[in-house]
Amino acid sequence: MVVSPITGNSNVTFEYDIPVQYIIDGWKQGELKIDVSKTFKDLSKIEVYKCNETGLRFYAPANVAGDSRFYERLQETDWYYMPWKWEHQLTAQFIKPNDKVLEVGCGRGDFIKRIASENKVECVGLELNESVATEEGPVKIYNRYIEDYGSEHPGKFDLVCSFQVLEHIPSVGSFMEGQINALKEGGLLIIGVPNNDAFIKYNKMELLNMPPHHMGLWTEKSLRELAEYFNLKVKSFHFEPLQPHHYNYYFRLTSEHYFGEYVYSKVIRRMYKYGMKHLVTPYLKSRANRIKGHTILAVLQK
Repeated sequence: MVVSPITGNSNVTFEYDIPVQYIIDGWKQGELKIDVSKTFKDLSKIEVYKCNETGLRFYAPANVAGDSRFYERLQETDWYYMPWKWEHQLTAQFIKPNDKVLEVGCGRGDFIKRIASENKVECVGLELNESVATEEGPVKIYNRYIEDYGSEHPGKFDLVCSFQVLEHIPSVGSFMEGQINALKEGGLLIIGVPNNDAFIKYNKMELLNMPPHHMGLWTEKSLRELAEYFNLKVKSFHFEPLQPHHYNYYFRLTSEHYFGEYVYSKVIRRMYKYGMKHLVTPYLKSRANRIKGHTILAVLQK
């Protein structure tokens, strides 16, 4: 039986399925040549469902999320972990002197190390990649699950944040409870996820937006419903402007959406490569603040 990763009940609706072989071939033929076939053992397809209570679209079954080795391979690329991003800059504005900050899924700790230095606040990170865990220095990074850490440190933190993490989580309910447990009353929970109401929605077959990488397809609506379900107050939502490193991706997806993949691949892609790009780039730059980019940031309060 398929259940919602938020509510845990079966009030869900099937939407579509994806052949597993498409995912296996895509990763095997990609830049990193990753073999993900063991993740999908005995499966011919994965399915997309919608939680009718929260609007979250999610993948099933829930046991096809990537393991630590999968993410270690992804971290071999330069583009996977950017040390300072739009959502980092925005979140830093909510941090006050003497705050205690917890980042869940902190990677190498770039964000918390910087704000610990610049804002003079106490920072802790949780990261499942064992190679980055450290208890030395002013910033501690523990190889722990938030479910356990939150229970052991109730009400300790003024601000708990996660960036590009929630979409990877198959068990959203327990993950949220762990973060909320770690928060003080009145503390802020800040969540950054890919915005599936933005341009990325045009490609349902994007490998990076499906298992074993992503397990949920978040939008403003589903984040609002998530906040209501866990009795959190919505303070604000923020939408990333289109970033220069996404110009090519945005142009490809919107072109395929409006003109079709065939016309894009046979005509528009060549025009873009051999001259059109010099016209498109300045145009997108001039309109970047009006275009919703990759990420949505929710600021919630306990």
